[in-house]
Amino acid sequence: MVFQNAALFDSLTIGENVGFLLYEHSDLDPGVIRALVTECLARVGLRGVEHLYPSQLSGGMKKRVALARAVVSDVRHGRRKDNAVQPVEQVIMYDEPTAGLDPVASTVVEDLMRSLHEPYKRLVAAAARAAEAEKGM
Repeated sequence: MVFQNAALFDSLTIGENVGFLLYEHSDLDPGVIRALVTECLARVGLRGVEHLYPSQLSGGMKKRVALARAVVSDVRHGRRKDNAVQPVEQVIMYDEPTAGLDPVASTVVEDLMRSLHEPYKRLVAAAARAAEAEKGM
């Protein structure tokens, strides 16, 4: 779930925010989690921000962190008995993910949302502006 205001934990670093689910609900080694977090942040164009806190980021950067947090996952859950990777279908829901952003930043976030959804991930978005809905966000 990606919330309208990004809903990041102020007292955690960006890396800890993105990896929160895995740190709390998986038995992955912390080094593996950090690598997954770094990869997800890179996918949304935020390399090297793991050590920063939410207050140090712009609104658009916070939205991209929320996107990274939504798509980070324990890839082992998508493995078959023969250890081959099998896609795990996910539904990612967005609550007005571009609210409060200027048109350029909104377009960047919308493009990122579309690019992050491989065939096995489904997208549900609530949009207040008709233009967003018409673009097929």
